[in-house]
Amino acid sequence: LTRLTPALWKAIQGKKTEVKTRRLYVRLVTEFLSNGLSTEAKPLVKLIAEATGGKDGSYAVPDPHLVVSFVKAAGFEMLATIPRSIATHMQLLRQEAERSLNNTSSDAEDQILVSKELAEKSLKIVEKTEAALTERAIGPQASENLRTHCLGAYK
Repeated sequence: LTRLTPALWKAIQGKKTEVKTRRLYVRLVTEFLSNGLSTEAKPLVKLIAEATGGKDGSYAVPDPHLVVSFVKAAGFEMLATIPRSIATHMQLLRQEAERSLNNTSSDAEDQILVSKELAEKSLKIVEKTEAALTERAIGPQASENLRTHCLGAYK
């Protein structure tokens, strides 16, 4: 890996590297970071800043395919964004569990409630999931920089 990573970066930054090959190498480097095989995120942050046009703040994206490839590979582990569907489902699960636990009215015939045991289990699962979602493959500053550049390119 100590020989592979510098060779990948040389190919990524090379002018003669084909576009598809460059994207593939960026995905490899991203996977190495996500899985803990590599720990240096600075070159990747710099590359994404250039690819999104964020280096000068204009966000005129010169390489949108590379950015999309990176975002797909980086996902939650680097960008620290929770997919909207997961966030929505977690919020709904929490609300339904709390509603079931806090229901004291006698109007229960028009409501569907879960048992107290199931509601408590649901809340524990949501809490464990939220705690797990705070872990990242890279440092918080690098994660924030990558997220800023990717969101800037999207807008």
